[in-house]
Amino acid sequence: MQVSPGSSSPKVSEAGDYTFRVITTDAFQGDFVAQWTQEEGFKKVAIIYEQTDYGVGLAEVYQKAAESYGIEIVGSEAYTAGQTKDFASILTKIKNNQPDAIFIGGLYNEAALIAKQAQQQGLSLPFLGVDALFSDALINLGGDAVEGFLLPGFFNVDSDNEKTKAFVDAYTAEYNEVPGTYAAYAFDATNIIAEAIKNNGADREKVQEYLSTLKGYEGVTGVNDFDENGDVLKNPEKLIVQDGKFQTYTK
Repeated sequence: MQVSPGSSSPKVSEAGDYTFRVITTDAFQGDFVAQWTQEEGFKKVAIIYEQTDYGVGLAEVYQKAAESYGIEIVGSEAYTAGQTKDFASILTKIKNNQPDAIFIGGLYNEAALIAKQAQQQGLSLPFLGVDALFSDALINLGGDAVEGFLLPGFFNVDSDNEKTKAFVDAYTAEYNEVPGTYAAYAFDATNIIAEAIKNNGADREKVQEYLSTLKGYEGVTGVNDFDENGDVLKNPEKLIVQDGKFQTYTK
């Protein structure tokens, strides 16, 4: 019996009746960002992704969704997570393809490096990504190069929601730092299990029974419903890096 805070692969949907997750699938986020890309009027997009199961899967679902919305993918370049530090050749290829925007299928470390090196090359383009980029580390590492980044987010430390404020305050007091997205996901996953045990008993079948019908559980990452595969259903907030912090995106 498990409730995952960070397994976003679409393949997890096939893991069986005792697997649930509070993070949306890469397929959901890929489609969400692709539709957003279309709404922004970007016609041609380049993809930069990490050469892992996560990065490859994310690049694939984004490309498929983007093309379904009439967006042309003009380049798709991979890098080695944790090892690639020089993105000059990748960015040169992308620059030659003249995209309107760049989608990053990876984490904030490399995303910050890519943005800084793009700035050094004079490549001034909008960047889009998924909630894996939603970390203060992106801004701390990328500085003004990550201004304008667009990404979905399920957890906002500045939220007025009382439950979220209480979590942020308690976490900050305990660890002397504000919680990140995955800390929030883990908090929700743990509390959902506790809720199931409290209301239906500690037996694994009882927990599964409760979770399989869970609707409307309000956590710090949003309102959680589970579908028949144990996948969470919830909508993200559109965010932009503006003035050195994540802010709600409005157009």
